[in-house]
Amino acid sequence: MTRPAVIIPYKTVGRKSRLTPLLGAERAALFGELLLSGLLRVMDDAAVERDVYVVGSDPNAREISRDAKVGWVAEGADSGVDSAVRKGMSALMNRDSFLVLPSDLPLLDADDVSALLSALSGGFTVICPSSSFNGTNALGFRRNAGSILSYDRNSFWNHLAGAAKFPMKVAVLARRGVVFDVDSPGDLQALAKERINTEAAKFARKALADWGS
Repeated sequence: MTRPAVIIPYKTVGRKSRLTPLLGAERAALFGELLLSGLLRVMDDAAVERDVYVVGSDPNAREISRDAKVGWVAEGADSGVDSAVRKGMSALMNRDSFLVLPSDLPLLDADDVSALLSALSGGFTVICPSSSFNGTNALGFRRNAGSILSYDRNSFWNHLAGAAKFPMKVAVLARRGVVFDVDSPGDLQALAKERINTEAAKFARKALADWGS
């Protein structure tokens, strides 16, 4: 079996819309780029950067990906996460398994990545929820199980229901670094309180300080 490919869909339409009233559109976009950069550094720490492919249409994300020496799969325009993942799969016909991660996982570390890839390599379909259990923050699957893709509303439950239709082993991992993402002002506040000094965390602290003033 080939090494799993890590696919990171990078969407710009509606991105961080719940943070835009607080940050403004320009700073919300910058925050998204800092999160992507941080995630790609984790991929380097986990020594899987050669297996990582960012899928998107944003030119800044393309440059960030190239600087990080990871793959880039170009989309003509944003057309949803399912479409981006399938675009990545089509560009990677030499791979037979995939791990899909969102770009906004500021607490993810190399051990989390290893645990996800270990479960996937062990023959499991891997489904990891968001902290609210209505989204999917990691999805690992074999190519022949690609029909389970369903990144619409309540995607975690959609993915579980899709997996239940097939004779497959399913691993649900709820590691903190995987379930925590940043979608709301409350998430931004929680990130600011973390005892880490990543660029995204420093941005969160400054943003909240500016907001408070």
